[in-house]
Amino acid sequence: MWKPTFAGKTAQLVLNLDMPHTYHHIPDVPAGLATLGTAADEVFGRVWMLPCAPADPARALVARFASALGREIRVTGVPPYSYTIVASPGSSHRDPANRTAS
Repeated sequence: MWKPTFAGKTAQLVLNLDMPHTYHHIPDVPAGLATLGTAADEVFGRVWMLPCAPADPARALVARFASALGREIRVTGVPPYSYTIVASPGSSHRDPANRTAS
């Protein structure tokens, strides 16, 4: 996705650009999971939260990258109809729990 962007071209994101998404600092994820995996038994059954940035639409993330680069970044999202195609019964991306799909 970023290679066309750095070449000055429009990049296509495979997501809804306006849907809020939570982003994690990658080193925090394994550290949090290691902490959970080595925690005392009495902490199980509780809610655990990894540190993360507030949920933002992908457009906001792209805007932050553009600001850091000092130039515009052009992106497009996948057209909404493509989600329907991926989720259709003939797709290889079917829900494995849906046993009625052909």
